Amino acid sequence: MKRYIETTSDQFDFLVEAFNVSPRKVRGALRFEAQYENSTSAKIRNLALQRGGKLKYVVEGEDAIFDSDGNYLQLFDNGAAIAISKVTGNAVLTYKGEIRAEVEKIRFSEISALQKAAREL
Repeated sequence: MKRYIETTSDQFDFLVEAFNVSPRKVRGALRFEAQYENSTSAKIRNLALQRGGKLKYVVEGEDAIFDSDGNYLQLFDNGAAIAISKVTGNAVLTYKGEIRAEVEKIRFSEISALQKAAREL
């Protein structure tokens, strides 16, 4: 999971001046880039957080939603979606509005194959 510290342009400029380093050095420190890892980078990040910077994480994956009826909806970055009905147990894989696969009474062990298919669309 990647992480970074988000700052305003004023906060960023302050960090460059406060540590008397290049903007690239500050950018690398705020992005936790390995080539810029040293004690100064840790100090830059610490000061950025003290001055209102926000620690953010980049999470790669899909959103999974359970509605109030217990139905399952999984949304993928490529536009695919899987909907599983709790009542019927039926699963539907859609891609850009088109049904690509339907499984009646899907078993738990079959869901990963359906997810794999959705990711590969």
